[in-house]
Amino acid sequence: MKRPALRMLAGTADQILSSVSNALIVFAVARTGSVADFGMAGVLFAVTTATLAITRAAIGTPVLLLAGRHASYVLRHTRTSAGAALLFGLVMGLIMAAGSLLLPNPAIGFGFAVAIPFLLTQDSLRFSAIALGRTEAAFWSDLVWALASAALLATALLDRTLLPVEAVVFTWAASAGAALLVLLVWLRVLPTWRGLAWWSRKERPTRLNFGLESSIDQLSVILVVVLSATMVGPDAAAALRGAVTILGPFAILATALNLIILPEAGRAQLTTPQLWRGLRKVALPVSLAAIAIGAVAPFVPHSLGALVLGESWVPAAQVLPLIGIEYAALIWVAVVHNLFRYHRASGQLLRARVIQTGIAISVCLGTALLVGSALAVALGMAISACATAVTLMVWAMRGLISRDSPSDTGAVPVATLPPGVDPELTQPIPRFFEYQLAGGFQLTGGTSLFDSPTTKLPVFGATSAPGPEFDPATTRLPVYDSARRPEQR
Repeated sequence: MKRPALRMLAGTADQILSSVSNALIVFAVARTGSVADFGMAGVLFAVTTATLAITRAAIGTPVLLLAGRHASYVLRHTRTSAGAALLFGLVMGLIMAAGSLLLPNPAIGFGFAVAIPFLLTQDSLRFSAIALGRTEAAFWSDLVWALASAALLATALLDRTLLPVEAVVFTWAASAGAALLVLLVWLRVLPTWRGLAWWSRKERPTRLNFGLESSIDQLSVILVVVLSATMVGPDAAAALRGAVTILGPFAILATALNLIILPEAGRAQLTTPQLWRGLRKVALPVSLAAIAIGAVAPFVPHSLGALVLGESWVPAAQVLPLIGIEYAALIWVAVVHNLFRYHRASGQLLRARVIQTGIAISVCLGTALLVGSALAVALGMAISACATAVTLMVWAMRGLISRDSPSDTGAVPVATLPPGVDPELTQPIPRFFEYQLAGGFQLTGGTSLFDSPTTKLPVFGATSAPGPEFDPATTRLPVYDSARRPEQR
């Protein structure tokens, strides 16, 4: 796809399909299995989802930020990243298979153990397809998977005895393999373990921080639910879970922002203020919609709400206005997170997630202890989300939006490097130099230009789009110094 609008539309649809395929299999297992089977599958699915989120952050996001780079460079990283995802999936599959031996029905665990290598590798290639601007490949891959999951659910709804729960899980695993095959054929790549040591060393702190950030995110969600269920009761957990289910599309959109916006920002070489304005245009109507849906929920007839949540609708409707406010604030939190991702500022992103988790757990725990009701926990969630949003917005306004901030390593974000410049072949710019970029300009000799540490130089690339400004004292670019003799270079 060559048009940005079409790529963004396909990216949104792809994220929806990815979430739908995961949700449908949960309903299919609930329909065909016993309560005990569904409980086991729920735990295994939670482990799978958490593993996917961590892999997506540590492996998928760095590849996604290569959008706008030469296709051969992205494909080189794609092969190794997919190999790393496959290896991690195989290790997790073995662990899940061993743990399944302790379950009353090990076959369910074996099905998830088979699925997880396919699932992680497919998701890694999905990010690569988006980075390459071939979002349609990711869309068709997830469409195959979603249709297979829908067929399983339809079969279970028609007759729950046609397929045992074990067959449902194994069929879902096979559909994950089919979705992976679509991407392998479409992108014409194969995962490789060659160069995996180089890959693991490259940007190791960034990958670790991205992975830790996602781990903390998953942990915070679990802790809030556990605390509400333990200290307030299962009715509170049901109310919160029901409200989250109603507002699920907003969570999908928040997680899809990096898939929709960041690749196009990298291809267009947007500055941080430009990216901020684009994200703001998306976040404002979405956050207002979340507040509106939460506000009208208490006035929805019980018969209509029960069609969606059954008897859980009554407690869920009571907390939906507050959860709507929480989701509106979390949209803006996601905006700041994506600004950090765009700059590969993984350390700042990790600190932001720690702040968010600390505020959420502290406030929710305090309201649960003081009041002891689902409404109190929901109020705590709304207050913590708003406090986090304000804190991170102020932080971002001071550190990123007001100026183009360098990444963790002090280098210009990869997404903003000029076309053809390989970040692996960079070195600091010396004070006495002459350098030339393809289609750019030359600057020769002298110290007066660099007497001020705030001197800015524009980047000129092969495209007509103006590049960002950067500090030559800290920026890393390929350098040709004609003032030095060959033996001194």
